[in-house]
Amino acid sequence: MDIINIILDEAHHLMKEIVTGDDSRIPTYNYTQASEGRFVIDVVEPQKNIDTKFDVTFSPEGNRDEKAFSIAFKQQGSDYSQKTGFGVQFRILATITKIVKEQVAIHDPNVLTFQPVKESGEKGNRRLSLYMQYVKGGAGEDFDAFIIGGDKKVNVEKRNPSFPIENGYQDPETIQDILTQLSVYGGHYQTDLYPNDPDFQKFGMSHWGGMYVEGADGRNKSTSSARRFVDWMFSIPDLTYVQGAGEPSPYDVPTDRPTQTGVDAPIQRVSGDDTPTAMVGTFQYFLQTEVYGNPEYDILEPFFETVKSMNDFSELRSRANAGLSAARTSSDTERLTAIIRAIDELKRNYNDYARRYGTSDVNENQVLNEIEKNLLDLL
Repeated sequence: MDIINIILDEAHHLMKEIVTGDDSRIPTYNYTQASEGRFVIDVVEPQKNIDTKFDVTFSPEGNRDEKAFSIAFKQQGSDYSQKTGFGVQFRILATITKIVKEQVAIHDPNVLTFQPVKESGEKGNRRLSLYMQYVKGGAGEDFDAFIIGGDKKVNVEKRNPSFPIENGYQDPETIQDILTQLSVYGGHYQTDLYPNDPDFQKFGMSHWGGMYVEGADGRNKSTSSARRFVDWMFSIPDLTYVQGAGEPSPYDVPTDRPTQTGVDAPIQRVSGDDTPTAMVGTFQYFLQTEVYGNPEYDILEPFFETVKSMNDFSELRSRANAGLSAARTSSDTERLTAIIRAIDELKRNYNDYARRYGTSDVNENQVLNEIEKNLLDLL
């Protein structure tokens, strides 16, 4: 086994221990609570000639009823814009995860937000996926993570928050798509009314990632929660998406392929006409360019009006598999088998597509790649 495989195998277990706060193999550092919401970690590594302290803050932000908290940490004597180092980041992360767990148990937050430090000259933010995992690990399984501004900050949010969600639990992919449109592309949603109309509303995001609703006569409101923000949007009929300056060119659905009216959310993208569009790299774009009209998936065509997401296809496969065991005729068996085969092929093709465009959700491979680099740096 080569060194890369050894590192990846070890990192697989290492990551689980970091994000769950398990200190059986990743011992946490000692820390004390210096004041309300502020903790001091003692980072002592005699063999590496390291003796320093880290400040960790867990502080409320935004509207009090939203129970949102920001998380930040820094080495004492530096500032929050400096990255951590010393080759001890895994123990620091495990310690921070432990602190987050304790504070979540005390405060029961709906939203945790943080801003990963970015290296000088770095185009993306390589720490974002790693840090997102350790905050989620501390928060628990009932949370989703949303990236704001591409690499600006992360919201880790409870699926069933204490504040009211009138339109039900929204699909995380839908929420993320809307956040990307507003925070990365600079777009916004608005009602089809003049700005001075009393019922006019505009939904947008500030340059630092704040979510707001702008109404006529200064009737504005803001939120720290992406889930609540999208819930407000779903409460307004006939919102129009106005493309921003950073918007990629939309893909127009060819007329010889089935059009869709349901996409992934009741809020539809528009680009000056009624032609449905999808962004390059999204699952919807994958369906429009590589699935709809492809003879390989003809067996699935009757389902295209109702099946829109990968989860939908997975559920369809499960139903087909269950029906296969109860099939009474050879034609039923052949049809159900063909559906299962087509969905399996669709999943394989989408995995390749997601790797090409980097659009898959933050997953273990991304995290392992981050750990691999850090471990190699330590060798």
